[in-house]
Amino acid sequence: MNAKSPLRQSLLLSSDSLKTRLAQGATAAFLINSTATGLSFLAQLLLARVLGVEGYGTYAYVLAWVAVLVTFSTLGFQKTLLRFVAAYQARQEWALLRGVIRYAEARIALAGLAIALVGVSVVTAFGERIAPDLAHCFLIGLIAVPVIALAQTHSWVVRALGLVAAALVPELLFRPALLLLIVGAAMLAGAKVGAAFAMGVTLAAATMALAVVHLAFRRVRPDHADPVMPLDRRAEWRRSAAALFALAGFQILF
Repeated sequence: MNAKSPLRQSLLLSSDSLKTRLAQGATAAFLINSTATGLSFLAQLLLARVLGVEGYGTYAYVLAWVAVLVTFSTLGFQKTLLRFVAAYQARQEWALLRGVIRYAEARIALAGLAIALVGVSVVTAFGERIAPDLAHCFLIGLIAVPVIALAQTHSWVVRALGLVAAALVPELLFRPALLLLIVGAAMLAGAKVGAAFAMGVTLAAATMALAVVHLAFRRVRPDHADPVMPLDRRAEWRRSAAALFALAGFQILF
């Protein structure tokens, strides 16, 4: 009985630590999501005021397309990373952890760049038939697609490694905060703001989010994973990603 007592105490302490971390993560996620919702609401009100009916419609239309294309660019790997990275870290399988992150990043980057290049080619080819402001907004939005996809990918990895706040803040808060600051400053200065300008701010926010979440990933990345060679289990990773990708596709269709 005495031999089991220290083990039981260790398990209880581990359970309490896990509960504490879960509670802290849930609280941080709630506060960040609530703040992001409020900032997004204010940003949309400001954009509707500054851009007008046509300009705001153009921005919202392009942004909706960007969201769809980002979903296709991620290939279903976002939640796959959340699942496998957390499991590999718990089992200390560092080679597999490095492997799944490297594999997903490379595929997502290639998919995002390919979608952006095809989109830019289409907009350029039909540029004479598209309104100039809409065409410019689309070109900027297409450039943002691979940036946003990679930022979301890093965000899921950082979240899987335990830094919930560092993962959510860049992804959820940067765009509405920058829109409020930059568009608001332009309005006060009397500058003309169009849909392309607002999409440029969105691209800048995505670039900042990618840089910040990449730094967070470098900080939280396990030191044990650095010296090992990555292992490849792409067949298993693809099966998981394909199912989630199909689900995301049905959600977009609906």
